[in-house]
Amino acid sequence: MNFLEYLTDVRLKNAADRLGDLRYKVYQISYMVGYQDPVHFAKLFKRAYGCTPQEYRNSRSGRHD
Repeated sequence: MNFLEYLTDVRLKNAADRLGDLRYKVYQISYMVGYQDPVHFAKLFKRAYGCTPQEYRNSRSGRHD
């Protein structure tokens, strides 16, 4: 694992933890973990977790909208 892969992994794990906090919108969480482009963040998240950040959030909160 190179540095960029490690950094991405740390950022996405941090984002996954923060997605449980409904006070913040997904784009705000992308900024909090270091991504200035929420679309790029969502693509990386989907590649790593197999779902979008919003789908991940919904599955954790029991929401299915």
